[in-house]
Amino acid sequence: MNLSCLQAEARERERLKEEARRLKKLEASFKSLLKAFNVDYTSNWDDVRAKLEGEPAFEAITLESERVRIFKVLGNVGAENRK
Repeated sequence: MNLSCLQAEARERERLKEEARRLKKLEASFKSLLKAFNVDYTSNWDDVRAKLEGEPAFEAITLESERVRIFKVLGNVGAENRK
């Protein structure tokens, strides 16, 4: 491999790390929002979603499937803590 290929690979790895950090930060903000609205394992996504629409942390997660995944993870953690 030549130097330019190695440099390009290093830049791509760094870009991927930055993207992962950015996504982790967005997920943490969304989890904080859910907690601020007292969302727990008994909450219904459709009800919660209606309350959160328009919130910056909600809008920052652009994929609905990702929002639901985070909601379910938070709910599962709450359910586990209740056992």
